[in-house]
Amino acid sequence: MGQSESAAEALRGAVADYQRLVDETEDEPALLEGLSGSRMDLANTLVQLGKDGDAFEAYQKSVADFDLLLKFRPGVPDFQANLAISHTNLAQILYRYGSPHRAREECESGLRVLNDLIILHAGIGRFREAHATNTVIFGLILRDLNQDELALDALTGAAQSFQQLADDLPSILDYKRR
Repeated sequence: MGQSESAAEALRGAVADYQRLVDETEDEPALLEGLSGSRMDLANTLVQLGKDGDAFEAYQKSVADFDLLLKFRPGVPDFQANLAISHTNLAQILYRYGSPHRAREECESGLRVLNDLIILHAGIGRFREAHATNTVIFGLILRDLNQDELALDALTGAAQSFQQLADDLPSILDYKRR
């Protein structure tokens, strides 16, 4: 068993333990936070292992976890960002497996959350980067749906967002490479 397989097994155990504790304590926010983070880590690991079906299920549950967590702790930027990323990761799996309409819906859900985040936290580069990256994915989905004008608008907007990040945060090399 490789390292990623071992990591996936450990994360499955963590998810099961957190789920049991969350069920026993009626959605204790601190435990729900551990569950949602562990489930998202598991989903990311499953994607690396090429287990998109299992990752898809884990991302769906991650979305539900973060939605519930945000009811207990509304407005926590990291939880909002993780919710958006979970939506976008679902969109990417749907896109790869030929469900562009559903992929578009998931991507739009993620972008709505990220739009709110960058309005409230415009100075946080990683939220702006996530928004720009998600907009690229959205543009590619629109292109496959033969919505070329909307796709071009999305991709142009993403390119402008990355350029603005590079201009605003010149010390971060990742933004300069895009």
